[in-house]
Amino acid sequence: IAQHTSPPYTCMLLAALLTAAAPAPPDADREVRMKTTRQLKAVLTAVDVPFSESASKSELRALALKHNALAKYEALHPEKKKSKPARPSGASSESAEQAAQFFFLMDADGNGRVSEREMRDSGVFGPDASA
Repeated sequence: IAQHTSPPYTCMLLAALLTAAAPAPPDADREVRMKTTRQLKAVLTAVDVPFSESASKSELRALALKHNALAKYEALHPEKKKSKPARPSGASSESAEQAAQFFFLMDADGNGRVSEREMRDSGVFGPDASA
């Protein structure tokens, strides 16, 4: 039985091919729109996507999306990948809604600010928050 051992770069090649075949993720459109013309040209050059030097920014964006260039670039340069901010633990849309409701309960005069008196009179912090 012949044993086949594949070199380590085979896995990297397979990953690159899978990335190349995958369509651009939905949030890629926003990421591409946030890039400057210079940045788009640098990304396209790094991942070997040909483009005209006179191409407009919208043409560069279309090429970047068509070839999933940002994902390929981030695979080549993981240190340059922009990390997404961590969501605070326990934070949810429900807790944000509750905070907004408390604010509107306390803002008796509707001016968008909660004074010390409004806070005390709201009863949100108990019957006698001043003690």
